[in-house]
Amino acid sequence: MATYDFGNGNKVVDGKHMTVQVTRVSILPPHKRSTMIMSNVSAYDIAVWLRKRLNGEPHQMIQNAFPHLSAEEREFLLSGVTPAEWKEKIAKPAREEEKNDGIL
Repeated sequence: MATYDFGNGNKVVDGKHMTVQVTRVSILPPHKRSTMIMSNVSAYDIAVWLRKRLNGEPHQMIQNAFPHLSAEEREFLLSGVTPAEWKEKIAKPAREEEKNDGIL
């Protein structure tokens, strides 16, 4: 089982049966999250892409690098925000703000 640890709270671990466990530092507190990605994607490919992104190196756009991942999985790789957190802390407040502004 391969582990790619970036030493800054971000880690990618090969799992069993086509799973990859990804630990990311989130933009939302508390800052560390883990999730399992169930797909035919290698931990190595995720680790290389993530290393380049974190180091500010040129890298593919996430939708081109991992077109087979769901939008939620790609968002987690980008921001460390889980789908539940996105709905609760980002999408819901935005909808409430739009409602208060008379947009909805």
